[in-house]
Amino acid sequence: MPSQTTAIAAPAVVGQLERVACALARCESAQGLNPAQWAALRYIAQSAAGGETPTISGFARLRLTTPSSASQTVSSLVRLGLVTRASAPDKRQRPLALTPQGEVLLKRDPLRHLAGLVAGISSESLVEFSGVLELMLRALTL
Repeated sequence: MPSQTTAIAAPAVVGQLERVACALARCESAQGLNPAQWAALRYIAQSAAGGETPTISGFARLRLTTPSSASQTVSSLVRLGLVTRASAPDKRQRPLALTPQGEVLLKRDPLRHLAGLVAGISSESLVEFSGVLELMLRALTL
């Protein structure tokens, strides 16, 4: 049976993207953290793995938010015992690190499941999809 190509309207695609974001936020909340807290854990782990020093300022830049908001997010993770802050003269430049508890929680990161699903998509489709997402991000961060 020949395959049919169905035209998909842009609003329908944006609606799907919104539902994916909501489903991801629901999965993150089920683990006990909000999306910003998950993003902080990911940032700290990825920065450290890449040889960079994770800081509140770096997290704020990544999330396109204020240092105050980033600091509140990190403080909540410190209170939960998931992150530590080393001392430094400038509080925004204090190195951050995951605690062993934070590392264990990050292994249950809902994005890991999503990454597994995306890994099954062809390289050509991923390149195209990534380009579309990059255009969206640029348009939203101007």
